[in-house]
Amino acid sequence: MNLRTQRLIALAAAGIFTGVLVAACGNGEPPEPTATPTPEHVTVEGVFALASDRVTPSCRGEGGYSDITPGTEVLLTSGTGDILDVTRLGDAAEPEYLGSSGCVYTFELSVPRGHEYYTVEVGSRGSFTYTFEEITDEGTLMYSMGS
Repeated sequence: MNLRTQRLIALAAAGIFTGVLVAACGNGEPPEPTATPTPEHVTVEGVFALASDRVTPSCRGEGGYSDITPGTEVLLTSGTGDILDVTRLGDAAEPEYLGSSGCVYTFELSVPRGHEYYTVEVGSRGSFTYTFEEITDEGTLMYSMGS
């Protein structure tokens, strides 16, 4: 191979290498920012406290509180009444027995985006309605009942 052929091969190889670099690294422009995907559902933790001496060490309510137990249904519905999630008191962690002061139950709800309003109902003890921003704000879902 003569010197001219060697130079042409070297230039061609350099051109191919440069083309690969430009393809791999872009065209010298900064990369376009990409949006971080937003999760479709947000897990929200809730707390329900039964402040009463009418509760057993296994956190089962007695008398007027007999409907409050580990496993009491917690329902999440949309503003139009569609069921979005169902969980139970004590699903997130074992209820904490506080002796004659009562029990504390935890739960978790999977809250989907895209609804105007969300309603949470614990057993048959009434319901509370929130916007998405409100329901996903830490500490919002803290309920208590009893003396």
